[in-house]
Amino acid sequence: MSKRLPDITFADILPASISGDESIRAAASAIDDDLKQINQAIDSLYIYSRWDELEEPLLTHLAWQFKVDFWDDSLTLEKKRALVRNSVARHRQKGTPAAIEGAIADVLGGGTVEEWWTYDGQPYHFRVRVEVTDQGVTDQAYAWADQLIEAYKNVRSKLDAVITYLTGQGTIHMAMAGQYAETVSVFPWQPESLEESGPVYFGLGTQMIETTCIYP
Repeated sequence: MSKRLPDITFADILPASISGDESIRAAASAIDDDLKQINQAIDSLYIYSRWDELEEPLLTHLAWQFKVDFWDDSLTLEKKRALVRNSVARHRQKGTPAAIEGAIADVLGGGTVEEWWTYDGQPYHFRVRVEVTDQGVTDQAYAWADQLIEAYKNVRSKLDAVITYLTGQGTIHMAMAGQYAETVSVFPWQPESLEESGPVYFGLGTQMIETTCIYP
């Protein structure tokens, strides 16, 4: 049966030529704990494959490495992870409504860019609807929204307004009950049509009388 690396002991991989020596096996067992600690530390080298496990000190360095355009030390750990994880995608989209909406979603909860022609604004102007879900409509939320928009919009476009709205989330319980009734009437059985069948016998009888006279 195959084993995973954390389950393998040093004694398991000793060559057959020395695996029977008790002193060798004892030495192998003595270093098992150290080898397991080294094996567990290997996971710490995996960075990009475990964004959701990274802690704050490492995220701060990664934010500098990936040139995250918006950063605030008071952000929650989950939001910092989202900013670092999505930084490459944001830079690829920078200057587009998608970049603004994505960055606002990472920090505030959700956002929608409305171009000027959708609300009869001036050419090259836009406004942003910001959905604040967990921190409420606060001065900090407005400040973050302004910084995010300025960091990810194109230079040509002008911001007209930031419209914020608060949404709530909850669980809706629905139930349905039904009551059914059925009445069944049983009447005595009455035949509606009768059919008779049976053999038919035909009979025929014949009687013949013959008289013979003999004269002299």
